[in-house]
Amino acid sequence: MRAQASALNACGRQQEAEPVLRAAIAMQERVVAAGGTRMMGLRNELAITLNDLGRYQEAAEMLKQSDRARDEVGLGKIDDAISLGNRAGILENAGDYAGALSAFDRAMAVLEEDHLDADHQVRRRLERAFARTLGLVGQHER
Repeated sequence: MRAQASALNACGRQQEAEPVLRAAIAMQERVVAAGGTRMMGLRNELAITLNDLGRYQEAAEMLKQSDRARDEVGLGKIDDAISLGNRAGILENAGDYAGALSAFDRAMAVLEEDHLDADHQVRRRLERAFARTLGLVGQHER
């Protein structure tokens, strides 16, 4: 089901992807558990879908649920940074620039702690998104 929702999202069909993801989450909760990496991935995908639909507050709440599952599982530093970057993007879209900057600051600190190469694609993607947010709030000197 997640693959189907991902394909729908990739085709710009978020309205159709949302109910598929919600059904997958419900099934995962019934059959397996409410936590774990699969649930984290499903909730993260739903958060991004809701963000793309312009439902930023719902997206932020879903990402909080995804983050709780991530914390329970204890994934690696890069996954933590990606999750923080996703949160920052959703907060930026919701107009919470202070929250977005805080999440980006934490994401970049995680990458520094992990000594991630300056040319790594995750670092570059997060730096571009961070720069966009800084530009939106007029902090060009940072």
